[in-house]
Amino acid sequence: MTGSLPPTGPAPEDAGIAGSVTSQWAEVYQPDGDEPEPDDPPAATTPPGAIVATGLFVVTTVLVVVGSITPLFQASLPLGPSFTNVNNVLSMDAWHLTSGNEAPNTTLPSRVSAAPIPIGYPLLILALLAAAVVVLRLLPYRRPLSYRLAGVLGFLTAGFLIGLVFTLGMFEIAWRAIGASGALGPVVATIGLGYWLLVLAALVAVLAAVIAYRTPTPAATDEVETDEPAEADPLVPPGQPAEWPVVAVIPNDERTNW
Repeated sequence: MTGSLPPTGPAPEDAGIAGSVTSQWAEVYQPDGDEPEPDDPPAATTPPGAIVATGLFVVTTVLVVVGSITPLFQASLPLGPSFTNVNNVLSMDAWHLTSGNEAPNTTLPSRVSAAPIPIGYPLLILALLAAAVVVLRLLPYRRPLSYRLAGVLGFLTAGFLIGLVFTLGMFEIAWRAIGASGALGPVVATIGLGYWLLVLAALVAVLAAVIAYRTPTPAATDEVETDEPAEADPLVPPGQPAEWPVVAVIPNDERTNW
């Protein structure tokens, strides 16, 4: 086997590649140095509307919880001239009915019983629905289906809350009418702060549902794993791995005696 002398000039670019050659195959190893790191995939950006809608559903959850433990109905009835500055106060929230006497600079005992109308249970369901919407909206990039499910539950929460607030409003109107009629005496009937918190919660829920509906669903960033086998590389001999070292089979050539 003859050939020219090895070059004496500068080493070629692939001089760092190590390997070995025989009469039938050549094995080439990876050049020295670190492998080039793959480019990171671009991070998906969350639309501002999605962030606003999620925050509004959080506010809705808080308002429903606070409104359920805040008085919805209140009434005050003076006890008469025998008890100066003493009023019998009736207060009802979604869970309890509280009745007792109040006087300036005096602490009087009160009686607490279960609310005659169990409004707390539907409010509890509403709070759980709103919390579920928040949880589902915090996982949009892992499960896009959960993001769409959050939209459906958001509309369900807003509609349920509007219906409950409307029903409570009818009771509030009747409550004020009884206090103003004088049938029970000089009763001062007022609408409790809890009802106005529920009204605000209904408005916030509707706004959140509309914003969520008009905001496009962010694309998922997680790679989808499939069980399909990878396509074979035509440049890699059968039975050889695609990673380094690379083994190439050199056919016999009578002209070069290889």
